[in-house]
Amino acid sequence: MASSSKALGELLRSPKRLRPISLSPESMTLKSPLSTLHAPPLIAGEHPSALTLEQAKRVDAGRSLSRWKRNLSICSERIATRKGTHSDPYVKLGELLVEETWLEALPGELQKPYAQNLCRFVEMEMRGIAPIYPPPHLIFNALHLTSFDEVKAVIIGQIM
Repeated sequence: MASSSKALGELLRSPKRLRPISLSPESMTLKSPLSTLHAPPLIAGEHPSALTLEQAKRVDAGRSLSRWKRNLSICSERIATRKGTHSDPYVKLGELLVEETWLEALPGELQKPYAQNLCRFVEMEMRGIAPIYPPPHLIFNALHLTSFDEVKAVIIGQIM
């Protein structure tokens, strides 16, 4: 087994510094002919550093993920606050729908009689002995994961 004979000073030496990057519009243009095959053509007057379609999709996915994390955090916080401060530890279902786009699309929907009956039924079942799934902070998870304007179709069903 051959061992390396480098001194400790050589191992701890800082790596070479990279040359500074220029952020001018000229440096942001694609130089390689292969990379230009995947880049969409620029629209007249568009800045050369515009995002590709794939990059735009990644940005949208990142925004959706951060919005979902925020919504999940709000729901978890409401549940924890309710358990710690109220004699009734259960959060009303209407307090768990926090996605703004759905609240704008469904104003007052949870105040209608059929929704009130459904909420009362679910709340009674949550107080029962049998565990209820999903857990309270994930009840509206599907709505929190997808904003209303991203929805193409909603399929509602029940298996009997």
